[in-house]
Amino acid sequence: MRGGELVAALRYVAHRAGLTVLASQFHDFAPRGATAALLLSESHLTAHTWPEERHVAVDLFTCAGETDAGEVESALSAALGPEEIEMREVSRR
Repeated sequence: MRGGELVAALRYVAHRAGLTVLASQFHDFAPRGATAALLLSESHLTAHTWPEERHVAVDLFTCAGETDAGEVESALSAALGPEEIEMREVSRR
């Protein structure tokens, strides 16, 4: 997955989670891999890929206490089509 596709996937996740995208940026690595970031009014959503490992790491940080983790997981699954998702939710107060 290239950076533009990764940004589109993150935008889809943000939309499904009810988050507000302010800006986006991505970078493609040679010969493969990408990193992408969305600046949200609630904070940020980022992803970095390791195609050779068939792995993508996604980080969502929000100050919106009502973000539905289940909806985020469902949207990630729909956008990226992973074989497996491992989620960790951390409450920061």
